[in-house]
Amino acid sequence: MRNNLLALLLISAAAPAAQQTFRTTANTIAVEATVVDKSGKPVTDLTAADFQIFEDGKPQAVQTIYLVTAPPSGTATTISSSAEPPATPLRVETRNRVMVFVFDLEHLSADGYKKSRTAVESFLKDGGLPSDMIGILSGSAMLDNKIERDRAALLKAMQKMKGPTLARYTELRSWPRLIDDAEALAVARNSTRVVDNAVQRACAERPDDCAVVGRDWVLQLIEAKAREFTAKASRDAQLSLAVLATVANGLGRFPGRKQVVVLSDGFLTAEFQSQLNAIIQVAARNDVRFSTIDSRGLNRDPRSQSFMNEQPLTMLGDHAILSADDNADVMNNLANETGGEFLSNRNDLRPALDIIASMSGNYYVLGYAPEKTMDGSYRKIDVKVTRPGLTVMARRGYMALAAK
Repeated sequence: MRNNLLALLLISAAAPAAQQTFRTTANTIAVEATVVDKSGKPVTDLTAADFQIFEDGKPQAVQTIYLVTAPPSGTATTISSSAEPPATPLRVETRNRVMVFVFDLEHLSADGYKKSRTAVESFLKDGGLPSDMIGILSGSAMLDNKIERDRAALLKAMQKMKGPTLARYTELRSWPRLIDDAEALAVARNSTRVVDNAVQRACAERPDDCAVVGRDWVLQLIEAKAREFTAKASRDAQLSLAVLATVANGLGRFPGRKQVVVLSDGFLTAEFQSQLNAIIQVAARNDVRFSTIDSRGLNRDPRSQSFMNEQPLTMLGDHAILSADDNADVMNNLANETGGEFLSNRNDLRPALDIIASMSGNYYVLGYAPEKTMDGSYRKIDVKVTRPGLTVMARRGYMALAAK
């Protein structure tokens, strides 16, 4: 699957190899930073004096700076300016943008898929810029086998898209019911409280069956089911991570920043943190920015989500305390570590796509030369702005690889 996907991403005769963002001949570091005001509008009048860069906590001198913006169109992005123009005009580069929308079919419910598809179709009709190169990844299949500007062709290809397989969701909700993959994992790990909650739920839903076969038999059914679904969740998480890794790697063939938008209900990655870190490192090396959209909408309580296009009833036995939304961790980490946005708690996903398009269309490139030699270690980066009321988004670190 990964080789096929990589081949599809590289289908572009006009796409030269991209320069590595964090490896240059002079061993300088280039950091891309998007800056917005309180209303979320891009700010494009900053100078080097407005930025502070820290590498592993130590301040770094900003040696070069320029602004990258998308080509102009009939629907220009509103720009925020809160200061007088600098005496020396900031150098501005105009670059076309590459955007890839990823439908994470392994982790999309019927309702989440419907919202995601509607939003992307709407964006293709009148969102972004005509110059945008766009690709749509449905699971591990690239629609039309290429990244292109032809919106009509992309919309036509989307008509043939197949939705997610909901068998796992359906089986998860069959008796004895488990709330989600996180609960299955907790049961598989013998969490006494969670196991007791699951047994209580099963007996509340089918008291006669529970009385006939006994609590111990119900417990065995639940434990066996939890082990099965934990294995399935592990498999599906690895599949999704493999797709994201291949996307981050394959897009390195395109010059400049690449914007990837992941549409997903999220998934557990507790056992695969090393794979997630590897994706983040490849994204930094290949100038790929991940933004993630939580397709679950406003209601993220797994006890009452619309998994099969109908609302499951919240039963008396659902007393499990949902202390954390573990499914969102991968979405949050992937976006934050690569300088993108994690957007959630919204039923209409189209505005989220517009926010991402606006953010990725205007950004600063800041250059500095670290004191330490390139030794292959991972180094943390923190970019700040001194002007009040502004928010800066930039990737959180890089691998200090020596220039070749």
